[in-house]
Amino acid sequence: MNKPSILMILPRKLFPLVSGYSLKNYNLLKILSTQYAVDLCLLTNKELSEEESEFYAKYLDNIRIFRISKAERIRGMIGAFFCGNPLQVGLYHSKTLKKYIEDIPDGKYQGCICELVRTMLYSENLTMPIMFDMVDSIGLNYQKSAHETSDILYKMYYKFESKRLLKFEKKCIEKADITFLFNKEEQMYWENVGNVCWLPHGVREELLHYEADHSREKNVVEHKIPSDYVAFIGKMNYRPNVDAVLWYVEHIHSKLAERYPLVVIGAYPTNEIQQLGNKFPDIYVTGYMDDPYELLGEAKAVIAPMQTGGGIQNKVLEAMAMGKLNLVSSKAAEPISGAESGKEFLICNDLDDYQQAYEALMRDPNYGKEIGENAKSFIQENFTWERYGKVYLEQMKLHLQKRPDEEA
Repeated sequence: MNKPSILMILPRKLFPLVSGYSLKNYNLLKILSTQYAVDLCLLTNKELSEEESEFYAKYLDNIRIFRISKAERIRGMIGAFFCGNPLQVGLYHSKTLKKYIEDIPDGKYQGCICELVRTMLYSENLTMPIMFDMVDSIGLNYQKSAHETSDILYKMYYKFESKRLLKFEKKCIEKADITFLFNKEEQMYWENVGNVCWLPHGVREELLHYEADHSREKNVVEHKIPSDYVAFIGKMNYRPNVDAVLWYVEHIHSKLAERYPLVVIGAYPTNEIQQLGNKFPDIYVTGYMDDPYELLGEAKAVIAPMQTGGGIQNKVLEAMAMGKLNLVSSKAAEPISGAESGKEFLICNDLDDYQQAYEALMRDPNYGKEIGENAKSFIQENFTWERYGKVYLEQMKLHLQKRPDEEA
């Protein structure tokens, strides 16, 4: 029996799997392939690795790659500026992809999945059901970040772009048959605008039973990392991650007389993050690691001092799945619905909070063990890809069937 066909639009490639975007869509494509024949339109100027090409060949029916030149991106942003659209939507505007989608024959696909706000512009003239995989409300996140970031240029950008994003997101939610969000508060904010569904983010199951292969990684030896340390993990050219580490170093690390060394784990560290390792002898910046969870698993605690950005922190969920003691800001904790400070993690917002947590850890090596075990159980019960996939497929089936009935 032939599977029904759907179209999916992704704004960038997935590999290497170092970001929440990559991991989510890597799992989503595997989930979708169980029920649908997926045709993918992929926007990227980068060559696909052999691993990524093999992944697409295994789970997709077809893939079409659309490249956007630098000149086209500049023209797209200029066009967005003058027509009132978000600049990042203009940045991903491809005339070739737009024409390809406009020329799709009626009835070829049962529906279209648009990933992130950046691809919803391509759905303007489509008559098929639209699934808006919004993930996060970037407009709401930018609105908050405009008040929270200390970087003047980013503050100006967030303030300017947030107004356009909120207007554009409203328009997208109104058009879509279903919109998926990870943050319950964002779902509640938008639910009066359109049909908005909350999804539980997934965490890779193997982390619940993780055992490090210490013979495989050389980063511990190369960086001469001591046995007791706290860790931050995330893609380190993502501005909210950079802001979080810089805030922690300025307000916590540099202020504590007795402190744990800090290990910053993550690909693409910016120059300002790399310089921290030169400025502080007890800060270690690893860059990309084949197995970052080896270092994460050995940490005394995992920190997530998020000050800007939004959405759910995938790396917090992963550290919780490993049974680690997580010290998180209120901002990082907010989207993890159902978890409580003191039970599944500790909320640390200032110097006193961190000082108390570190003093307790130094007095008692087992401090936080129960919280870590609670965290692992919480993830296993609430944040799995199996649960995510079940909700996603149920909602898709409902809305793919609903549209033809209405027209009839």
